[in-house]
Amino acid sequence: MFGRKKKEQVHKDDYMLAEGIYLKSPEMKIGNIVYSCFLRSLIAFFLVLGSVGGFLSALDLSYNYVIVIVAYMLLSLYFSFLYALSKFLYRDIGYILFFGVFVVAIYLFRIHANSGLYVVVNRVLSRARTFFDLPGVREYEVQIDNDYLTVAIMAIFVGMVLIIILNIWLYSRMSLIWAIALTFPLLVIPLYMKLTPDVFYMLLLAIGYLMVIVFKANGHYLAFAWDKPFRFKKKRIIYSQDAGVFQNVLLTAIVFLSCVVFAVQIFVSPATFDGRFKTDTLREKTADVLGNFVLLGFSGFYNQYASVGGMSGGKLGGISNVRPDYLTDLVVSYTPYSNQPVYLKGYTGAIYSQNEWLSEYRYNSSVEEDQEDFEDESMKIEATELKRNSGKYHATGMMKVKNVAADSSYLYYPYYTELPDYTIYNNHEMFQNSQGLRRMEIGEYIYYPQIVWDNRIGDQTPGSMDVSAVSADYLAVPEENQTVIKEECDKIGLKDSMTVNEITDTVSQYFQDNIPYTLSPGATPRGEDFINYFLTQNRKGYCAHFASAATLIFREMGIPARYVEGYAFSFENVLASDINEQEDPKDYYSGYSAIGDSPVMDVEVTDAMAHAWVEIYVDGFGWKVVEVTPGSAAETDEDNFWDAFTKAVKNVGTDGDNTSGILGDLELAKMAWLIYVVFAIVAAYIVWNIVRILIHKVRRYRVCHQEDLREAIVARYADLCDMIRVCDVTFDACKSHKEQMVYMKERYGMPDEAQAFADRVEAISFSKHIIEENELMQVGKMIRIIQKLVWEKAKMGDKIKLCKR
Repeated sequence: MFGRKKKEQVHKDDYMLAEGIYLKSPEMKIGNIVYSCFLRSLIAFFLVLGSVGGFLSALDLSYNYVIVIVAYMLLSLYFSFLYALSKFLYRDIGYILFFGVFVVAIYLFRIHANSGLYVVVNRVLSRARTFFDLPGVREYEVQIDNDYLTVAIMAIFVGMVLIIILNIWLYSRMSLIWAIALTFPLLVIPLYMKLTPDVFYMLLLAIGYLMVIVFKANGHYLAFAWDKPFRFKKKRIIYSQDAGVFQNVLLTAIVFLSCVVFAVQIFVSPATFDGRFKTDTLREKTADVLGNFVLLGFSGFYNQYASVGGMSGGKLGGISNVRPDYLTDLVVSYTPYSNQPVYLKGYTGAIYSQNEWLSEYRYNSSVEEDQEDFEDESMKIEATELKRNSGKYHATGMMKVKNVAADSSYLYYPYYTELPDYTIYNNHEMFQNSQGLRRMEIGEYIYYPQIVWDNRIGDQTPGSMDVSAVSADYLAVPEENQTVIKEECDKIGLKDSMTVNEITDTVSQYFQDNIPYTLSPGATPRGEDFINYFLTQNRKGYCAHFASAATLIFREMGIPARYVEGYAFSFENVLASDINEQEDPKDYYSGYSAIGDSPVMDVEVTDAMAHAWVEIYVDGFGWKVVEVTPGSAAETDEDNFWDAFTKAVKNVGTDGDNTSGILGDLELAKMAWLIYVVFAIVAAYIVWNIVRILIHKVRRYRVCHQEDLREAIVARYADLCDMIRVCDVTFDACKSHKEQMVYMKERYGMPDEAQAFADRVEAISFSKHIIEENELMQVGKMIRIIQKLVWEKAKMGDKIKLCKR
């Protein structure tokens, strides 16, 4: 009511030339709703048959195609014809009646449907086993051994649900999103495993999607029994629906897509397509996780306890995915002396039991026993012997380790450290907190590195070694693991006649060649032994898997071994660290160095460097590190610290054989093309917008400065109005020149009488009389004055918009 009154006030001075022409209501007949519903049922039929049929064809499953096609067609027609009924009540009754039929059918054919479902699931798991290279998958028992029939019945029930939901959305919203969400996910499963559906089903699916897009775009998708081809809407006659037009569009879509598919099959061969898309980053990143899900179910998705890869306090099997945050756990200050990795020892596992490495302290009854075990664990004897050694390769180092965010239960000391007082590190389970390095505390360790190893160490067979000083726990293999470990030793090719070094090298190389390293191994299934499951079924893992298995393998071969957790960082990590110029290298290191003089380096050790490895006992020395995790023992070829450090700095963004520089594996040089492409796209976008703006400005200038001064003034006034609209959208409410002049006077304070200026502009715009040039010049001058006022009062954001016009 108020809108009508305002409209009458605005146009009260207008002249009414004519009242217009009135037409009677046109006579319109109801369209062929039955035929229209039939054609619309084809959309649901194409979509569901394309989805379910494509899925089954990709899995290469045979079933009764005729029954499925007939059932889908009848179901699509039934639910589509419900919209041809004259009342909503009848349609609701139709849904209720079908629900009763559905309940009866699912009861009568439940065994057939379940058997068909199990056939499909077994086929998916079988394909997944091949694709993910799994050791085995679960298989479901089928009650009815007639796959040709049971798969068809299962497909009918699945399609039934899809058709019901699709019809609701197609007749109410014609939603492409819902159409895709309901029909395409089935195809994702085989497509992920590179199983291709038949072209026929993909063509049906494409036709269905195209029809949804067409009818959603034109809005003529509503069809009910009372609809007419044309109807009134806001005093306009609009087209509603017509079966004939629908038929033509459907036939056009079928012919068009069939031609496209036919052309693609002729000119693009599958071999060519596969050659262009050999790798798939998404598959590579998700294959381990999905493979774990197929193998383990939902338990393969989550971790049963916290872990950062190598550090878990001896607990095994509960980690599905190692997720490091790459934040600093430790800061190590030391002088590099070798290009080999540096190991900081934390936890030592001696006894393997129920998927956990237990320390020796678990079975001690006194603090004295704890002290003896700790001296053995921390290798006091080895450190003392290295300290006494005054030979060519003797060296003494000092290392500072600051605990930033690591577990405070452990010390994190380098190999062959001599502790000032071993009695304070009892490490008993009753006094766990008394041993560790607390947060933000700095531990100072004096250590004696073994840089050059005598070739004679480890050159004897395990049977000839004297292991009387070693605890029997370090040679024990649990009974439940003995069979698997013996079989693995035979598979590796280990023999009693091999030396210790030959055994360790053979095991390490075997793991490298045959068992892949992954941070997403999946959790060990409930009831399975961690090591047995790793060696017999999963056959993939991270450092804890390899170290645990190798420890029992070495023990089986007669070599005393124990499992160790801590942190390990490579020489490349050192080169990427900061030099501590405040510290004197002589205070941190003296003696032999394999890489020459080195400064003090502050190495930030992240949680990604948490690691697990093996210690073995060798006659003539004692305990030493053995690395068996694939790819974790890489060394650099540089034998001089400053050469290596200079190369690392220069290597930022360049290709290198062993390192990609300080930035690790980013290899910026290989990504330079991507940077250029992004830069080119951004530059092209900016240039395009500048050119577009300039073109508009040139066109506007030419129109506003044309030879016909009268037309030029009209164009300048239009440009002025456009400027004001940019600054204030409410200006659009001013429809006449008079209203516009009043607005300009109130907002910008134009110096002339608004009515007079409005009359002049109207005369120039609409009068047939000749306007004097002098008067045109005055109006043009006034327009320029108002344009300056608009610019001066415009806000910064509006000024930017004005410049972009």
